[in-house]
Amino acid sequence: MKKCIRTLVLSVVTTLSVFFAGTTQAVTVAVLDTGLDPNESWANRADWNYDYDWINFDYDAYDDASNRHGTKVANEVLVYSSYATVLPIKVIHWSGLTFDSITGLGVYDAAGWYSDSHQSVRVINLSLGGFSGRPELTIAGMHYAVSKNIFIVLAAGN
Repeated sequence: MKKCIRTLVLSVVTTLSVFFAGTTQAVTVAVLDTGLDPNESWANRADWNYDYDWINFDYDAYDDASNRHGTKVANEVLVYSSYATVLPIKVIHWSGLTFDSITGLGVYDAAGWYSDSHQSVRVINLSLGGFSGRPELTIAGMHYAVSKNIFIVLAAGN
């Protein structure tokens, strides 16, 4: 199963790189998750200039979750694709839960609603579990991202 996931990540990032850039140039993948551990050996390939933590409302998307889920997702993207850069956006609490409103803010952030600095994002990765109730903001953010030709990869309940 892990091999299939790695192959899928590599295929998606490589395909999107060719599709959006016309060549195998770098693609920025916004990973909306528990954050990212900057102590990983590959963390220098993350865009730390524009990371944001929507849980604590600060510019420090450090992964403090015990399962390090955001760091693991970023690892899959970075280790298996030499074409990718990761933009960490923290939308999941260390407990593993989030709210639709926080996720929605993160999606808008990744798509460049709040800052022109995210213009290079071509993929938004969401791997979520949390409280479902009012997903309107998340859905609207996804529509906004798609209107900007950003590809969304979504997994839920994992």
